[in-house]
Amino acid sequence: MMNRCIKTAGAIRFVDNSVGIAVFFAAMLACACLALAKEPNVPAGLDPGGVAVAIFGPGIDYTAPGIAKRLARDGEGNPIGFDFIDDDGLPFEATIAAGQTKMRPGTTLASIIAREAPKARLAIFKLNPEDGEKIGRTAAMAGQSPVRIVLIPWTGDVAETWVLFEKAAKHFEKLLFVAAAGDEDRDIDKTPNFPANLKLPNLIVVTATEPDGTRTAGANFGSNSVDIAATGSGVMGLAADNTEKLYAGSAIAAARIAAMAARLAETKPELNGAAMKKEILAIAKQSEKSKTIARSGWIKDPDQATP
Repeated sequence: MMNRCIKTAGAIRFVDNSVGIAVFFAAMLACACLALAKEPNVPAGLDPGGVAVAIFGPGIDYTAPGIAKRLARDGEGNPIGFDFIDDDGLPFEATIAAGQTKMRPGTTLASIIAREAPKARLAIFKLNPEDGEKIGRTAAMAGQSPVRIVLIPWTGDVAETWVLFEKAAKHFEKLLFVAAAGDEDRDIDKTPNFPANLKLPNLIVVTATEPDGTRTAGANFGSNSVDIAATGSGVMGLAADNTEKLYAGSAIAAARIAAMAARLAETKPELNGAAMKKEILAIAKQSEKSKTIARSGWIKDPDQATP
């Protein structure tokens, strides 16, 4: 069953540009609401411990190599998370086609976090990114769980969609929300998108650069609305065929900052979301290239940075 398509943006592409920058975040759930007739069961396992990082979005392929063992689980071994599209505990991401390329964007992002925060565990929430009620419920559910970091890899243009999310984010101060700035090649100071423009103390907005600090083609920017830039091009991630490929995009950069935040929460568990944001921003370096891209500057190697 396929529900209606959406218009939410958030591009993710291969570095060789075989998937064009204009391709939505793998069509952001391939019309975002792909309801599967039957999801595979989650492989049996135990909770691995560590800081819990939630990924909101298209779900993940938890049968992919190395993923199941990193899932956050309850005392009975059930994964922490939920599928708000199928209304069950199996937030599985189907492989979708973007042109000639098959993609699993949620799984790609999960693999990046798993690699760059090797002691973290993953909580997966699958949802339609245009459903404001479900976005708010998901944020509240994350706040009532062991989750400390939340990755939001998409953007939207409708402020009303984020009203309930904003209330939940303000209430659950322990959480740090890491949001992609988007990839529409626009200044979001002038043309706002969300959740970036909510200006929450526990929300950090991330855009992507090349390794030399130049803004990645298509990545959004804003010297007030974007908090930080990070290298988000030429980053290895797990592809749909279970091989490693190079990816680019603001969601990739945001996943790297989420992993960095998880390492910070591991060493300083007493910090709430706003305090974690402050420590991350403090290590960014401003440059001529970054000053028009992001308010606090750039982090070249998030996987090596230690707040």
